[in-house]
Amino acid sequence: MNKKLILSLIIFFSVNQAFAASATGDAKARVLNATLVSQTTALDFGSFIASGTAGTINQSGSIITGGITSVTAGTSAVFNVNTGANGGDSSNDVGYTFGLPTEAIISLNGAGSNPMTADLSFASGTANRTLSSGIDNVTINGLLHVAANQPAGLYTGTYDVTANY
Repeated sequence: MNKKLILSLIIFFSVNQAFAASATGDAKARVLNATLVSQTTALDFGSFIASGTAGTINQSGSIITGGITSVTAGTSAVFNVNTGANGGDSSNDVGYTFGLPTEAIISLNGAGSNPMTADLSFASGTANRTLSSGIDNVTINGLLHVAANQPAGLYTGTYDVTANY
């Protein structure tokens, strides 16, 4: 009787035994530093002479319309965008968007009248960019709109840019 009971138990447990498998999952997280944006070169439209005819001039003095005469060329703006996020690991490049205002107002210091506007654009690429190893340099060009008989003087202005990821 004991042999039959033992044999029945062995058969019962071997037939009804459940089989299980297990695996280990991986998890990771990347904590990014706050984005740092700094201007390394200012947008400069150079020096030019206005006339009785309105016109436009770009930062290099190479695109001119109307009665403007370029005297010295200026420079494109350059912004450095840096997260320090990747520690040089290019396999973890970060996508981000660099935002420009559609128009910058550049006003004459002290005079308060006859401001000029500048259209801003990317020198190359688009607003959708990649921080390769956590770093990117963005070059901005501009086209300055000059009124007829624009008063002589030093004109300055500011504009805001953003970097979002």
